Amino acid sequence: MRPIGRSLLSAVLILVPVIALILCRALWEGRFTAEVPSHWQGSGPTAFTPEDSLYTSMLWASGVSAVIALAAVFPWKMPTAALRWWVAIPASASAVTALMWITAAGSTLDLASASDARAGAGVLLVMAGIVYGAIPALVRPPARELERSESAPRESVTR
Repeated sequence: MRPIGRSLLSAVLILVPVIALILCRALWEGRFTAEVPSHWQGSGPTAFTPEDSLYTSMLWASGVSAVIALAAVFPWKMPTAALRWWVAIPASASAVTALMWITAAGSTLDLASASDARAGAGVLLVMAGIVYGAIPALVRPPARELERSESAPRESVTR
């Protein structure tokens, strides 16, 4: 795959958690409770947060993290390893924050009260979000490929 294609794929993968967060909210509208669990002990929730404020803060955190990761996708004069970390860490933060809302709201779907929510497999999704950033970081082309594609002579078009 060409370096520009890998850069674009990496950018799309970085945006997946933010898009998933927005889509889940739109698709689940009216199915989750006004307050969602924010702290858990055992299998049940012990504290609750208004859904609107949790969504806003998670969307903000996920979006800002994604923008930081996107900035590192494009060619910079830095070693590949450094840029990959600059993609991996914010992309993972974006995934974790998006999955925190998705898990909390998803646990209250079609329930009368948020106190009836139970922790489920969503907890594992949040844990998986921690390593999600490795995917776009590894898809991002190495700096040497980007440098080669920039320094390669352009083919002239003759008519």
